[in-house]
Amino acid sequence: MKIAVSATGKDIESLLDMRFGRCEFFQIHDSENGDFKVVDNKGQIANGAAGIAASQQLIE
Repeated sequence: MKIAVSATGKDIESLLDMRFGRCEFFQIHDSENGDFKVVDNKGQIANGAAGIAASQQLIE
């Protein structure tokens, strides 16, 4: 299973970001093999509906 969390940085030790739509990064953790990758949140710069833009990015 893959789990996406909003994060303040690219390091696995980075803190969670309380803002989903406006966070800087998403960390995507794979619970099956322990891998994780980091993606920039493109929804962060949206004028409105940043949460929807961020959700769409994660789905894609």
